[in-house]
Amino acid sequence: MKHEDYEFHINFDLAELGISIIDHTPEEILYLSVQNLVLAYSTGLGTGISRFKVRMYGLQVDNQLPLTPMPILFRPLKAVSETDYILKCSITMQSNGSVDLCVSPYIGLHVSIIML
Repeated sequence: MKHEDYEFHINFDLAELGISIIDHTPEEILYLSVQNLVLAYSTGLGTGISRFKVRMYGLQVDNQLPLTPMPILFRPLKAVSETDYILKCSITMQSNGSVDLCVSPYIGLHVSIIML
């Protein structure tokens, strides 16, 4: 088999990720939550073709300051079905074997966000 005939796939699935932003006091001021994040990379799909995909089901940003009038700053409404993602991105790259040239014949972005 030639080197170009090998396929390589890597998937990274994350059920939930939470990130807290803390000030100098220390007091939590902002909380970011991401649900069902999927990152995938594939190469060897043809003559120099590689693909990168990102999908995300949920995203929420919360204001953690005391007595805030809006504790939820950003949250999409519930998806229609459990398989709907709020963000889908796919980038297909094709190279001719040299480091200088990489063409992206397909870049797809699907965002379905309906805010509160």
